[in-house]
Amino acid sequence: MGFFKYNLTHDDGRNYLYQEFPSHYIWKNKERTWQARKKGYAVGRMYYCTPTAGERFFLRLLLTVVRGPTSFENLKTVNGVVYSTFRAACQALHLIEDDQEWFKCFSEAVEFVSGSSLRSLFVSALLFQELNEPKALWDRFCLNICDDLDIRIAQLGLLNQLCSDDTSNAFHQNLPKLDYGLYLLEQALIDAARLTVM
Repeated sequence: MGFFKYNLTHDDGRNYLYQEFPSHYIWKNKERTWQARKKGYAVGRMYYCTPTAGERFFLRLLLTVVRGPTSFENLKTVNGVVYSTFRAACQALHLIEDDQEWFKCFSEAVEFVSGSSLRSLFVSALLFQELNEPKALWDRFCLNICDDLDIRIAQLGLLNQLCSDDTSNAFHQNLPKLDYGLYLLEQALIDAARLTVM
């Protein structure tokens, strides 16, 4: 990327953010390099993307706040620590919130409430998009969230299907209505949708 290359070889560009760069430099397409702007003025623009774009969104976010990065790795470096993802670097810079409040909430809740109540809480967090990494929360508390799984499976009449010859793949191949591993959340999602319509 020409922006990184220029910053790597020239100190003068390291004071600017990605979107400020075109105000001070022009792109020479033939040479495929940036040169200092001698006259005129330009406004730098960046492509829009939403948080649902994942790493591309976090890359864009970092480019708007980190001055003069020299590489993608340099862009992911915060206080001397190189993070594995742009998202992690954004969290280290406190550009996005982490899910620690949700982990605390669930840690307290598992002591006092049932799996059914935990499922409702998890669904609320999913519906209102307040979780940055829902899978991490699920992985930590899935046993608590599904503490009544065996009873509910028996009630749903699925016990015979689970005891078939190939039990290891029963949930994922034969039971798609169990929501791809997020067992018992389907009904909680339906109930939550019904409440929001009312």
